[in-house]
Amino acid sequence: MNVLTLESGPPTPAGVFNALLGGWTHSRADGTAATRMRRVVPDIGHVVRETLLFASHAVGWATEPGLRQMIEVGVPGEVEVATPARHLRDIWYSDPPRVVAVEDDPLLGRRHLRGYDKVVKASINDPADLLDQLHLKSGLDLDEPVIVLMTGLLRPLHDPTKVMTLLRTRLAPGSTLILAHATSTGVDPARINGVVKALGCPNGHAELLFRPQEDIAALVADSGWERVGPLLCDVHDWSPLRPPQGPVAGATIRVLGQVATIPYTDRSR
Repeated sequence: MNVLTLESGPPTPAGVFNALLGGWTHSRADGTAATRMRRVVPDIGHVVRETLLFASHAVGWATEPGLRQMIEVGVPGEVEVATPARHLRDIWYSDPPRVVAVEDDPLLGRRHLRGYDKVVKASINDPADLLDQLHLKSGLDLDEPVIVLMTGLLRPLHDPTKVMTLLRTRLAPGSTLILAHATSTGVDPARINGVVKALGCPNGHAELLFRPQEDIAALVADSGWERVGPLLCDVHDWSPLRPPQGPVAGATIRVLGQVATIPYTDRSR
């Protein structure tokens, strides 16, 4: 399998995410960072795959005939494992919805990625510009409901409440948010620091990558989204069919997932 390479530059969240999944759209620096990360967090590759599986399950559960478009913020790149975008197309194979990737990674931003109709270059940390770019370039109808997938790990979120509030006020009622976020709750701080160091992030970025469980839960309520389905829980444990069973014993890192919606009664947009 050929790995696309950039000869210089630091590792990027998208590239390291791809390397941890065994993909081939990452740089040498990304591969090196992923190797360092595995030394500090031996099960990180498994957790990343569980996060993708959660996203695919949640997309399948949340999708209904009226939801014909999806925005995926932070994509895994080209990988062999099933991705939410490809899973969504498998569900609606006879009339596939429009799926747009939002990515600011320099390597992924210039490629046509399988499963996506369009790749829009924008950053989740500038949500106003992100939405403007989607309006201008994506071909999506933002006056109609859309699925927003925010499950790309390793991306520092500087002001997640601002991001989610703006999405809630600008997107149509009936839109659905699928969120995954790494948590510092129950995780050894040394492992968190090891992940941050492997990414080459400043020390202050630890709290932007890993948040306490109660803070992640508050993101939905504080930004006006309405939680639907299971409570916030570890991604491996998310299921609409049974209550969460709790963290895996011996896990060295945790990622939490939840689903929320903009009620059709919402008139604040």
